Amino acid sequence: MEIEDVIKVEKMELVRTKDLCSKILFVKENTLNMVMLNFKNNEQKHFMRKKALELIDKLGVELYWFSSTAWFLTQEKDGKNLYKRPSRDVNRKECFMVIEFRKDRKNKIYFAEIKRGLQNDVVFIEDEEKNNSLNKQNNLQSYWDAWADEQEMDFENKKMINENDEKFIKNTIAGLMRKHSEEIDNAKTSEDFTKLMLQIGKEAGEKLKEQNKTLLEDPEEFED
Repeated sequence: MEIEDVIKVEKMELVRTKDLCSKILFVKENTLNMVMLNFKNNEQKHFMRKKALELIDKLGVELYWFSSTAWFLTQEKDGKNLYKRPSRDVNRKECFMVIEFRKDRKNKIYFAEIKRGLQNDVVFIEDEEKNNSLNKQNNLQSYWDAWADEQEMDFENKKMINENDEKFIKNTIAGLMRKHSEEIDNAKTSEDFTKLMLQIGKEAGEKLKEQNKTLLEDPEEFED
């Protein structure tokens, strides 16, 4: 069984049911096995991951597939916005993915954006360039990867978020300084300058408030 077979089967299931339960699939003794990953909150998600990956290890599986739908953003790392979990951003998009995890680390991924019709029917938007780019990454890892370094993934994710948010803050301040550059040059006294800095600080605060306008409610603080 190849990743292309899994993609075909899972696509058919998604089109038929208009929904897709996240799952892990693997072949053992010529039999296709599925582990359904039903969870409604973070605690259940972490529990399901632990049990599923324990099973992979116990059975000596060296290759398996993870299939799921998910939310994603196209601009989350560009520093033009504060980082938000895709599931909580009003600009989020839906995607379908299948990842092939291998013990030899030669992982593969298939990604397609999903568009929903009036009857919630599914249309796949293929992106060959994006798939080629993703598969060229040497460090393709995932929360569902049994052989990934979990601490390293957590470190890299936090680093990405911090770098993005720092860039957003720097861009915002630089933009406001340019906006008020003439006023700054013409400030006659320290009092004038302080008053202007307070105004810039107020405008920066408004920029931060604008970011919250694109944040969706999430009472359970569910992670992507």
